Amino acid sequence: MRSTDSLAVLRVIGPAGSGKSSLIITLAQMLGIHGHRVSNVSQNRLMNATVVTLSNDARVTVEGLPSLDEIARLARSVDPSADLLLAEAYDDGAYPAVAMVPRGAPRPPSTGLLATVDTEALAASFARGGPGAGTTTSDRLLATLVAKIERDLLGVEARPASIASRLASMARGLLGR
Repeated sequence: MRSTDSLAVLRVIGPAGSGKSSLIITLAQMLGIHGHRVSNVSQNRLMNATVVTLSNDARVTVEGLPSLDEIARLARSVDPSADLLLAEAYDDGAYPAVAMVPRGAPRPPSTGLLATVDTEALAASFARGGPGAGTTTSDRLLATLVAKIERDLLGVEARPASIASRLASMARGLLGR
């Protein structure tokens, strides 16, 4: 797994409409609750532009479609306190990924995958209670995914259950649920 000057990078990949943006927003919020500073990047191929949202919610728009390496260097230079860059729909296999997989679709090769997410199950769970409701399948999936990101990309040890419970409670409050 590659990082750029200690900025960890995680790609979120999958077909259009699979929930990549929703997952990135939710992960950024949950990781923020855990004390991590998260930036994210998405490309607009029609507009030939790339938007980087910094960990302080400021945005940088870049003309063109730079490589993920270039974006990671840019993000590190303008947001040096960021711990993680979540990259939407980049194909650069040098960085680990979470794959959004529609039910019945073939699973992508496991090389470089941190996790796969069943898009329909996640969408249905979000519709029932939303992320942060504390009892949904999505909460369990997201908590597991956050723990994997912390352990595998950010080098954070597993949190005791009592701390995880308090963080989940804080998430419910911040997410308005």
